[in-house]
Amino acid sequence: MLAFGRVEAHVTRRQTPKMTAHSTTPMCIGHRATGLLGIPTVSTDLVVPFSTWQTFHHATKNRRDPDIIAVDLTGITEMPNELAVDGVAQRPAQLHQTSEHLDLYPLTVPCGHIFRMNAAALFTEVESDEARDLKICAGGDWHMAWYCNGKLIYHTFTPAGNGRNPVTVFDHDFILPLKPGKNLIGVVVVSGGRGFYLKCAEAPADVAAKRQAIADAEQAHAVKMREQLQGEAKISIDCGKSLGEYLRAEQFQSISLNMAEPASIDALKRDVGHAKFYRAFGCVHGDLILDPSASIPEHRDEQLRAISAVTDEMMTPIPMAGVNEVLAGTMPDEAYVDGLTTALTHMRNQAPNCRWIEVFNESECGDALDTAQHYRFYQLTYQAIDRINSACPDDPPLLLGGPTPCSFNHPRIKMLLKLYAEDTDPRKRLDFIAYHQYLFSMEHNPAIVTGECEQVRAWLREHGLDENLPIHISESGIFPTRNGSEQYSKDLVCQAAGVLSLHFHYVQQGILPYQWTWFHANPRKNMFVPTVYRLDHQEDGSSKPSDPIRDFLRPHCNDDAGRFTPFGNANRLQAKLYDQRVQASASPRNDEGLGMYVLATREDDRIAALVWNYQYIRYDDPQPYEATITFDNLPAALRGNCRMKRWLIDEQHSHYCVDGDALSQVADETIDLAQPITVALQHNAVTLITLEPA
Repeated sequence: MLAFGRVEAHVTRRQTPKMTAHSTTPMCIGHRATGLLGIPTVSTDLVVPFSTWQTFHHATKNRRDPDIIAVDLTGITEMPNELAVDGVAQRPAQLHQTSEHLDLYPLTVPCGHIFRMNAAALFTEVESDEARDLKICAGGDWHMAWYCNGKLIYHTFTPAGNGRNPVTVFDHDFILPLKPGKNLIGVVVVSGGRGFYLKCAEAPADVAAKRQAIADAEQAHAVKMREQLQGEAKISIDCGKSLGEYLRAEQFQSISLNMAEPASIDALKRDVGHAKFYRAFGCVHGDLILDPSASIPEHRDEQLRAISAVTDEMMTPIPMAGVNEVLAGTMPDEAYVDGLTTALTHMRNQAPNCRWIEVFNESECGDALDTAQHYRFYQLTYQAIDRINSACPDDPPLLLGGPTPCSFNHPRIKMLLKLYAEDTDPRKRLDFIAYHQYLFSMEHNPAIVTGECEQVRAWLREHGLDENLPIHISESGIFPTRNGSEQYSKDLVCQAAGVLSLHFHYVQQGILPYQWTWFHANPRKNMFVPTVYRLDHQEDGSSKPSDPIRDFLRPHCNDDAGRFTPFGNANRLQAKLYDQRVQASASPRNDEGLGMYVLATREDDRIAALVWNYQYIRYDDPQPYEATITFDNLPAALRGNCRMKRWLIDEQHSHYCVDGDALSQVADETIDLAQPITVALQHNAVTLITLEPA
């Protein structure tokens, strides 16, 4: 949990602060949070008793117990014009509320902090002719606390969180006891993983009925989505209708160089093949940015050369070394460009195919940079790249792109394009767009990414830029940070089917997402079985070695870094697909993107089809299928008898916690394709079928 830290209120003579933010329109952060699941909303004519809020925003990377209210407004009975936050005096902004939705995102501009990076203290005044109870209904993304005349009235910090997602104005109701005259209302809001807003209004007499109507609408939606998964599972493959080259997502890997253990590199090259792209952290040495004369340990360059040898091209984010020094004024811009030029040159000498450079990684998180600061370093980076490209005109040029936020639809993407279009420096370059995409616990529907490609193209056109720039989803997955269930073994299979589904919707748009990742502090994401050492030591800001999943996995791990997880085995199955994709359809699949999928390919007289049943972590109500697979326009060599091989990934097969890390081949037989093939697929099961002449 994030917190203001120690906060003191300083009440000064009342002034009208300068308006620095104004919002009347809901904005969602990262994913499209409002209307997330397509659930109907209940129409309302609500009275909003608040108009202008005096607001204090604080962004921090610290996490605290979510049961602790982020900032205590107890005892503040007069409108403050200044708050001391962590010892720093802050002046307020104003937000105007014209509907029940108060968007707090403008408080974070220009930085755009998200992902539990925000805490806000809001103050407004209410006049009352007499002592009376003001009944409020409210919801907040994701924690809120309400004060009236310096007393805590209601909060959602214990138990932690709003309790309903998407948030609605009817989620909570309580009484604000007003006294005659002026009353100071204070609210604390702490952002969630996807949004930063407050919904509030005067509670109508039928607030309970409206809350129930929303619950009924949610239930009806859930029933509809469930009904769409019912019925006979049918897979239809037209072997004679080519869709062109199959875009091979398994050949786009995203890792950190410290994951590049020889056993992992060898296993992936052997079973998945030579990659088209590796995106790797750590290729640019931050030590050289800070000191161009620094020496680099040989093992780091060995790792870089080893990865470079197994892929056609490489992408890397530059580290944030030197950023604080530049911002503090202790490192001149020219010195930063010198250091970055040295670091990029060193990288290029070790790995000539490492040409795609991202300006930072998720720079809106952690030590966040605002958009103007980010573009300042984007400019410094293209200056360094221009030096290198100019010095070596016969070599393939270094390429530059970004902004690589942690989710799609982030204002950083649009702001980069705006600032770039306005930049008059002839050295500037924008060679690709990069961002990340994850599916969150309440946003497990992979179909949510449909249309992202066209939206990016529209933003490029809006600024007069090349709408055909490559788009790279340089990290992707379904379990962000430490998300997942407590049914760890099932989560590992869910990762395999879930990433396939997310990537399916990207491939449909011609976008190539990267596989993230070989090893992670959240082992659900792993492509390789974690070694015992990694279980004991690997951690990041959201997952520690004490995470209970580590104890569950420990009996199934050893020191071999080349063993595959179900997710890794799904990559191995993708590698068995052929290069020409053919028309195929799968049903049932609901509007969220849960259900049956198929990718079918052909090479001469051979057919390969990858089929899976993705339903996220709905383990309490799984939907298995007996899927019937039919083939039309078969090659002549496959008419009649042919040889069929089949591999399977599910909770009992190709699963290192149950069946070992090898791919489980469950069929190798001669069949007659005059009859459909029938296969049983459990919840989140993945199967590959290959057909060749007998």
